[in-house]
Amino acid sequence: MSNKLDIPALDIETAPTGDAPQEYALQPWRVREGTAMITNIAVGKASGEAFVVQKKTQYRALLRSLEGQTLTGYNLTFDISFLIAAGYVEEVKKIKWVDAGIIWKWLSNSQRKERRPAWSLADAVKYFFKDEPWAVAFVKMKEQEVHAGAQGKYWETRAKLDAIMTARVATVAYSRLTPQQQKSCMISMASLIPVAESYERGVMVDFSLIDDITPAITEEMATIEYKLGVHNHQQSKVVRLGVNGWIPSKILRSPKQMANLLYDVWKLTPKSFSEKTKAPSTDKAALTYLADDDDHVIEILRWRQLNTQLTKYIQSPLKSREYLGSEVLHPQARIFSTYTGRMTYTSKIKKKYSIGMALHQWPRQKEFRALIRPRPGYKHVEYDAAGQESRLIADYSGDENMTEIFVMGKDFHSFTGSEISGIHYDDFMKGKKEGNTAITGDHGYRYQGKFTNLANNYRIGVKKLRVQARVQYGMNVDFMTAASWQNTFHRGFKKIKPYWTSAINKGKLTGYAESMAGRRYKLDFWDKESKWSTESSAINFPIQGSGADMKDLAIQEIGKYFPEFEFWFDLHDGLHYEVKNDVPNSRLIECREMLNKMDYGKWWGYTPTVPLTWDVQVGSRWSELKEL
Repeated sequence: MSNKLDIPALDIETAPTGDAPQEYALQPWRVREGTAMITNIAVGKASGEAFVVQKKTQYRALLRSLEGQTLTGYNLTFDISFLIAAGYVEEVKKIKWVDAGIIWKWLSNSQRKERRPAWSLADAVKYFFKDEPWAVAFVKMKEQEVHAGAQGKYWETRAKLDAIMTARVATVAYSRLTPQQQKSCMISMASLIPVAESYERGVMVDFSLIDDITPAITEEMATIEYKLGVHNHQQSKVVRLGVNGWIPSKILRSPKQMANLLYDVWKLTPKSFSEKTKAPSTDKAALTYLADDDDHVIEILRWRQLNTQLTKYIQSPLKSREYLGSEVLHPQARIFSTYTGRMTYTSKIKKKYSIGMALHQWPRQKEFRALIRPRPGYKHVEYDAAGQESRLIADYSGDENMTEIFVMGKDFHSFTGSEISGIHYDDFMKGKKEGNTAITGDHGYRYQGKFTNLANNYRIGVKKLRVQARVQYGMNVDFMTAASWQNTFHRGFKKIKPYWTSAINKGKLTGYAESMAGRRYKLDFWDKESKWSTESSAINFPIQGSGADMKDLAIQEIGKYFPEFEFWFDLHDGLHYEVKNDVPNSRLIECREMLNKMDYGKWWGYTPTVPLTWDVQVGSRWSELKEL
């Protein structure tokens, strides 16, 4: 593709049918049940030319006329998912799609909050064309409250203008990217069709298991509440430890009441204050710092994590099932959603209508993963970038010991576990193979090694390390144990800290942090109050951004060479697919070998010094995956 992007844009408008609720116009799967429809399809160019097709009988012919072309759009997963639901799958797959909003993120990804979280087409027009009179008129039109399907002339005009403005945004934003960014940006577009298909198809949830999960969460929450003396007094302990009729502590759920507990009752010294109210803060960051002074705050952090599990991963899916009337939910993926380039999943439309769940934060515990299951006739396949962040930080830091571990094919977490335990690596691996519980148990030496590796890649103090062990990994460790684990890590991998320093210095010099594929994050704030956060981004972004680059490329290559694999969802270091049961495991292994041989030099202009390998697991559901 040339360095100039001058291509037409496509935009669709949708509406509910009959007496269906207005919000159905935003839910592509409703097309299949006959309660939503496409009302028009517009095509426009940056020059201002545009036309709109409003007859359903002409949609297929229009799409076929665009076969083989490159088209841009804005928030294209929405448009593509509607076209797929309407039955135009083959036509959609014969068009190369480019999302103008994603191009803009590649260009303007930065610390400046005014660019997050909207990234809407109206915002893009204001950003690139703020001095143009027609831009002001366009934004005003977008701000009008007009129901989908009403005032047909309005939606016809809006569709044309949306297409024209999208083409203009794409043209300008793309021209400002570096050649490598242009190349890498286009790799990320390979996710558009797979993500749109998955959104429309949905995710099956086994709600029959929820009652088995809930008691352990509520009982631990209740135990913490009684330990801290913050339970709801109108409920007896017996009632609270049951499943039915239990209400979480009002004190711990209310920021105002928790502030009173922390600062008035317990007399703790505030570490930070709300920008809006100037009152002492009770957010996660503030509590993490307060945990330095009082172990009771660690218990509050643990309670909050459990409360998140209860609300986000149990109650929220239940609300979605109630709204949708189905056990198939529709978490909506946002490509390049986080500053590092990762996907996230929204559980609601317009913050009101529950349609899915926050898949990108789904807990690691097997009982939660058992809730997600593939469709009948399919198996769950996960391609996991093995030790992704550790391998990338080994490359960036040039640490010889860490690099050797990966080049020699050793188990990184077992290596650190063996150092923590004092067991020779070979004996450690023998014990792991034999199932020695001291090594392989829930909080055994390998788990300790894994925690130590993942927690210490980036800057963290011993006190925070201890908090993280308790809150995120469920391990109660004392200060000396946490310190010994951290010392073991930095004694073994001496170039990690120097990498932090060099990354910060580079960020100050260039004004941004950069991934291997050229993805950038602008570092705008180096003042005293923002310094630590900006430095952390300078350290973290090259690693985590490169991780996102890896997954973008993997989705592209899997889609190209293994089209029978149906993209399902993305989480952490793994890409999850639904694959038909009759596809042999040899085909899954073939895909893994392809991923292990990807030519990063060809795509990124940089060849990592550490092998970036992938594992493949398969099973009847997430909690039962077995490695091949």
